[in-house]
Amino acid sequence: MSKNGFSLVELLIALALSLTTILMMTMLFKQVGRVGISATQDAEFDLQLETGILVAQKLLQGAGYGTGNLGDIKEGSFSEQPAIFWRLRPDLEVEPIELKCQGLTETVEQDQNMYVHRLLLLSSPSCSASEDLNNLTWNIDNVLTKILSGHKESIFDFELKSELGLESRCNPFGIKEIEGSRKVIITVNNKNITEGLGRVVQRAVCLNNIQPM
Repeated sequence: MSKNGFSLVELLIALALSLTTILMMTMLFKQVGRVGISATQDAEFDLQLETGILVAQKLLQGAGYGTGNLGDIKEGSFSEQPAIFWRLRPDLEVEPIELKCQGLTETVEQDQNMYVHRLLLLSSPSCSASEDLNNLTWNIDNVLTKILSGHKESIFDFELKSELGLESRCNPFGIKEIEGSRKVIITVNNKNITEGLGRVVQRAVCLNNIQPM
């Protein structure tokens, strides 16, 4: 700097440094904002996943209540999507006997560049003790959880297990191991995680109300 002030070159250098600093701060701010948004979306995704799992477990535990027959829970389909259906008697004191038929399935719809996954509770107005669950008319009763994902593949899967021997053993509430009992394996595929812990989550639901095989 001369006695008369800054030279033009010095002013240009200072201006360039100032612009560079502002640009770096702007980029840092945007990156922090992206990380914050991504963390919020991941937290919402995980919350909806756990909500779906817990609600599904609670509902499936009621399968066969008051009836207990092997045919009171079956795998099937709804609107060309895999589903699981079950039957129960919600009130043992009501006469004549009233039965409730329920089911779970997942639908996937595209919304711009995202996919909306809905875990649905199904019900049947024609529930009866003798009719095969797959032959009933099924309607959407309620949306249990809604998840936004960048992937089209289903998130929830329900598999009915009824093998004999070690594979069929179930431990309801960690109290007693029952051999020959049926169970439902809930599998959740978290496509937001590429690998490692949390990529695939499985929960077993012991069907305590269904007669052992």
